[in-house]
Formats: sequence, structure tokens, C-alpha cells
Amino acid sequence: MNTLITLIVPVYNVEPYIEECLTSLVQQTYPHLQIVIVNDGSKDRSREIAASFQKEDARITIVDKENGGLSDARNAGMAHIKGEYTAFVDSDDVLARDWVEKTLRAALLNRADIVQTNHVYMWPDKMLIDSRTQHHTLPFLLEREDAMRALIDNVYLKNFAWGKLYRSELIKDKPFPVGKLFEDMFWQHLVFHDATLVAYVQEALYGYRQREGSIIAAYSVKHMDILDGILDRCRFMKLYYPKLYEKQREEAVQMHLIHYKLLARKPFNKQWQRARRRIKREMVQGLLMQPVLSREEMIKQHRLFLKSPLLYIGREGIEKGRRAAGLTQTVSPLRPVTGEAGLI
Repeated sequence: MNTLITLIVPVYNVEPYIEECLTSLVQQTYPHLQIVIVNDGSKDRSREIAASFQKEDARITIVDKENGGLSDARNAGMAHIKGEYTAFVDSDDVLARDWVEKTLRAALLNRADIVQTNHVYMWPDKMLIDSRTQHHTLPFLLEREDAMRALIDNVYLKNFAWGKLYRSELIKDKPFPVGKLFEDMFWQHLVFHDATLVAYVQEALYGYRQREGSIIAAYSVKHMDILDGILDRCRFMKLYYPKLYEKQREEAVQMHLIHYKLLARKPFNKQWQRARRRIKREMVQGLLMQPVLSREEMIKQHRLFLKSPLLYIGREGIEKGRRAAGLTQTVSPLRPVTGEAGLI
């Protein structure tokens, strides 16, 4: 195989992690790479470290720009795509040495437009994997509607832009929305909509780093961008995938309930009050009014919320107290990575 693959790496103030990330790219077993590093106005030594790799490897290009956020950096990188296939790699993450080789082989052998591998969650002292992905019942190759259904489930096929190899023609005309958190939620379904076949590789070959300072570490009103994204996707499903519309609305209800719980922990001021009212309005008279819910627990939560958001929050507080006291048990899908599921 001599197909050129483009790897786009947005970089902003990741000095502690970028060396490990770039090392995992330049040491790929598949050599035909174009590595586009987008320096998004870093103020630490990230750019300097990237330049040291560029001196040693002619496959690397550095694009410098003023800070504009992750979406803007990815868009800048897409303007430089030369490869037949493209992947996004976050600059604090790592790839297994054969990630490119295995995803490209899956793409070429199956004529797949998108290939996603499984991934591990990396902390400084441990690596965990979603145990649900270890009992693989999903077909290896999915046609468009089945792939979109799996994207809504968000278990095997994830809503993240990273961890996937894309046929470049699919994404060149689809910029990420600038200024949004959770930009992938606005973007991923548009790409899947234009894909004929999507392949899934169960092997965990992508390392997704968990760290302080990431966009999910501290909740703010901007985090509600994800609600805009999931509502946008609901409207999209209603138009193009009516059979999946109620399934997507159910996921949207769940996401709104999660965010209402997060908002309930915030001080009672006008900003947070407006945010809570927004969620209630969407659930009572907006797009999520009278959804068809399939999960019993979701039905209970939804009914209680409609009856009284305060009662809903009170119930959640009681359940949290019971879990803390050991009266009930919850099972996390994450478990330690075994030797078979490691990155190397």
C-alpha cells in the first residue's frame, strides 16, 4: 500500500503531552503520511517541540495561526489535505504504532468511507476501556442507516472526530462550527450521511487522554453547546432518517436531563436560572415535547421532571446519597485494560 494518509494535529498549549503524541505518529508502521500540525497560537513550548520533530521528519508540516479554538484549527488543517484519507489526532492523545496501517487496510479491503477503531481512556496511573465494546455484536461493516443508528447509540461508533480514518473527499467541504464546544456533535452526522460504508475495528488502538484543563473538566454555560448540537441532529434525523428520529430524541432528552442536574449544582443567579429555564422550555414546549421513550428508567425520570424539576432533582439527590452509603450499586462500563486491549 502506498496510499497517502493525512494526519491533522491541532496544537494549543500541550507542552507536557505533544512529544508523546508526535512520537506515536512518526513511528507508525505505515510510512506514507502527511502530518499537518496546526499551531493554534500556543504560548508554551508546544510549537518549539513540534519544530524539533519537523527537523527530523520531512513528512511534517507546521501551520501557524492565531488562536481560534479547536474547530478553527481543524479547519485550517483541512485546507492542507493531500492524502486520499484523513484522520484527526488530538495533540494530547496517542496512536498505537499500527493504527494507520490497520485502519487503512480496513478501508481499502472493504471500500469503507470511514473506519473507526476502539479506544482506551488514559489517566496518569491507569488505562480503562469501555467493557461494552468487548462484547462485540455490531457488524464489522455498516451501511449508512445502520451506521447512523450506531452513532446515536454512541457505544461502538463514537461522536468524536478523532479515532476515525475518513475518505478525504467526505470531509473537505464540511468545516467544523467555529466557537462551539463539542463541535463534533454538529459535524459527525453530516459526514456519516455522505458515507456509503462505515467499518468498525474492535481493537483498542487510540489512546484518549483524560486530564485537568480539558473542556469537560469544569462545567460552564458554554457546555450547553452540546444541547444545540443534539437538537440540530434531531432536526436532521427527522428530515433524512425518520425511522431514527425518536431514538435521537430519546438521547436528546437524556442529555438535557444530565445538564439540568449539572445546572442544579450551580449558584442560583440569573445566568444559571436562564439556562435551567431553557432546558425546561425545550422539554415542555420545544422539540423534545412528548417524545416516545423506550427505556423504563428514562420514562420515570422524564415524567418526574415534567411534574416538577425540583422533585426530579430531589430524587436524584436521594439516589446519589444511597449510592454513597452503599445502599445501591452502580456499575461503570469502564474496566482496566488487559494485555489484549492495550495500545502497544
